[in-house]
Amino acid sequence: MVVRTDPNPKIKPISRAHLPRLLDGLNWSVLNELIDRCFGVRIQCHETSKWVAIDGKALRGTLDAGDKQNLILAVVDTGEVVAQTPQCGDKSSEIPVVRALLNDSGLEKQKVSLDAHYFNPTTTTQIHQAGGVYLTQVKENQAIFHQQCKDLHAKFLPLAETINHEKAHGRVTTRKSQLFDLAPLTLNSRWKNSGLSTLMVLERETFDVSKPKAPKTLPPLTAEELAELPRLPTGWAWVRLIEGCEEVVDCHNKTAPFKTQELSW
Repeated sequence: MVVRTDPNPKIKPISRAHLPRLLDGLNWSVLNELIDRCFGVRIQCHETSKWVAIDGKALRGTLDAGDKQNLILAVVDTGEVVAQTPQCGDKSSEIPVVRALLNDSGLEKQKVSLDAHYFNPTTTTQIHQAGGVYLTQVKENQAIFHQQCKDLHAKFLPLAETINHEKAHGRVTTRKSQLFDLAPLTLNSRWKNSGLSTLMVLERETFDVSKPKAPKTLPPLTAEELAELPRLPTGWAWVRLIEGCEEVVDCHNKTAPFKTQELSW
């Protein structure tokens, strides 16, 4: 911390009681870059209680047609952005940018969650060898390992299992989570330094429990409004449409079924 030593009465040192609150509101990544620039040292952050999610978001309209620019963000569960970096080019070029972000910010030593797009041996090895922990998805971009995980789920019993129910917005969502040990798998040699240990299988099922909405009803037409409607040929009737509600106005003809003529009201 830099403190002025001249006797300026307007500048007061930060109190010990206020210092933790001040540091808690600082962007650690920005502060670390500033300390490195001024003093040539980097401070390691040992706060490992929070998971950090890393993903890229496209910035549409920022470049000419055909070009792409993304912003790679590292966000904690409170919504605070702890690190970010720009990226230009196609989607595949995000992968080395994420690796550089993990290294420069020190997040490779912490707990990070990654999209399936970033799941590859080089990235997972980088995090594992730095002492970090990662959580990522497995999809078809790693087809062999993805199939091995599916076979493991089908042939072995889980180490643990939890079932959670959540009701919101007229729906009940049931989530079943199962944990499996990856030790029985014979993995390709390129995964040997990735520290792969546990597979979590999540199954989700949603039920709609909302009450059916009562059909909308339209106010009845007055005698004056009915008298203003022109008489239609036999077999035709006026249809009144208001905010998605439909009503047949049969003021002159009594035969059915009706051909309809839309009535703007």
